Amino acid sequence: MRASVVVVAAALATASGCSFITVRGPPRDRPPGAVPDCTTAPVAPAVDLALTGLALFGALVAHQRLDEPEGGEFPNNDFLRMQRTFSILGVVLEGASTVYGAVKITQCRSELAARRTMSPGAQGEPASR
Repeated sequence: MRASVVVVAAALATASGCSFITVRGPPRDRPPGAVPDCTTAPVAPAVDLALTGLALFGALVAHQRLDEPEGGEFPNNDFLRMQRTFSILGVVLEGASTVYGAVKITQCRSELAARRTMSPGAQGEPASR
């Protein structure tokens, strides 16, 4: 049973956000002077942010519908409770993926900017702009 819980947790973590899967930060063990091979485009965190917003919207709608008299279309409210729970889980996981991706992209851009300031002519650019 313990192994199945770990597998489910790993599946949820990787399926929850694009940034966990596609964003790479600058490698720690790269040689000095080497160009870092990392992600600079914020596409994955933007997608994660949009999915976070959708999950939050789903949670709010489900929570609001729970307060309707007689449950509206769902008299026992089980479906709405389940929707709210999974939407909140989605908000947490997608939000974590958004933050992870944004941090890694910022680190990558910082390292690339630091490399450009150390050797301004190395990339074929003029030394002053």
